[in-house]
Amino acid sequence: MEQRTIAALATPQGTAGIHVIRISGDDAHNVIKQCFSSPNKSDINFEHGYMQYGYIKAPNGEILDEGYAVCFKAPRSYTGEDVCEIQCHGSLFNASRILDMLYSMGVRPAEPGEFTKRAFLNGRIDLVKAESVMDIISSDSTAAVKNSMEHLSGTLSRKNDEVKDSIVYALANINADIDFPDEDTEYADRREIIGAIDNAYGIITELCKTASTGRMIKDGVRVAICGAPNVGKSTLLNCLTQSDRAIVTDIPGTTRDILEECIYVNGIKVRLFDTAGIRDTEDSIEQIGIERTVKLLENADLALIILDGTRELSKSDMELLSKTENINRIVAVNKSDEGVLYVPQCEHLVISAATSQGINALKDAIYEKCLGSSSAGEGVYVTNARHIALYNDCIKGLERAKEDLLDSSLPVDLAATWLNDAYIAIKELTGEEIDNEIIDRIFAQFCLGK
Repeated sequence: MEQRTIAALATPQGTAGIHVIRISGDDAHNVIKQCFSSPNKSDINFEHGYMQYGYIKAPNGEILDEGYAVCFKAPRSYTGEDVCEIQCHGSLFNASRILDMLYSMGVRPAEPGEFTKRAFLNGRIDLVKAESVMDIISSDSTAAVKNSMEHLSGTLSRKNDEVKDSIVYALANINADIDFPDEDTEYADRREIIGAIDNAYGIITELCKTASTGRMIKDGVRVAICGAPNVGKSTLLNCLTQSDRAIVTDIPGTTRDILEECIYVNGIKVRLFDTAGIRDTEDSIEQIGIERTVKLLENADLALIILDGTRELSKSDMELLSKTENINRIVAVNKSDEGVLYVPQCEHLVISAATSQGINALKDAIYEKCLGSSSAGEGVYVTNARHIALYNDCIKGLERAKEDLLDSSLPVDLAATWLNDAYIAIKELTGEEIDNEIIDRIFAQFCLGK
């Protein structure tokens, strides 16, 4: 990769209190010395980590702005290279002028994610930690931030290292048998090799078990609010979101398309989908909405079934209860403020979307139904589809290796092929053995300046 000095705006585009311009590369310190000077013409202290006030000047002497500059010397920087940052006033126009000046001095515009990419290539962080940086930037819930920080702090990387160590131990024992062949004797202890495989397998399978919760932590819990027309689905959405997002009328079939809104429960994002009322209808547009509701139910993490407690259960109510009997659901009997007369013969909550009665209990139930009683975000959860795919590849290799080792009629070295496959999968996950094209594709998803 071309290692020219690069620069980009590290703060979001737009007007702000300040903007930060990041510069990284072998020429970063020379560049900052040419364009940043003290207001009293004294020498600037560009020691590592020392912030200095001064003027940002163009080569012709024009003062572009006043602000602060700080330098970090390799390898004690984010990228592992010489890095300098300029803090200027938060005018995007003026920040662009400063960047244009830097580019005229031979600095290249940074590509998306190139600072973090250089940190990875320079050995400052592994690929799992690098990906967690973007996860932190895109996180939109407390639990998502906490989990991404666990990844960045190295919790997941340490588990990956344990897996690698176990596989290496198993391969070393097998290779010892290959290096010292004897017609009648196996030098490798099959039980020790299998023990190492079991250790690696146990770590990975436990991580994979967190994937479902990890996906909900990262992307939010998908909750489909379903029920017959006029049971109060839209009123409930407005109650939960404290807004008038959904139109509420007494006319059946008002909601024709799916509305999505988000709330936060115990630090987790909950994505609420207000759906069309399920009933038999001749209205083709309403029917499309009902079909979308049915499809959404198949992909939701939770079906929130709303019933009208002021009337007897309808045929549509009974069908919906039957269809959702074996999926993750909460049944809520609405309109308790009007006096509940009828309740279903199944576990349910009694609520009033109009007065908010029972709403806190409903929120707690949503959390527990999807994430259990434990505090989500505590510990480490796998959230990356690339990681899950590679863990599955590793599991396959470990399983095949153990099968061969358990067959005493087969030589131990047959397991080495499968163990190598498992080892390669883990090394690809951490970025130790990965195609440049995949690396480029991963970092292309990052924002500029990171």
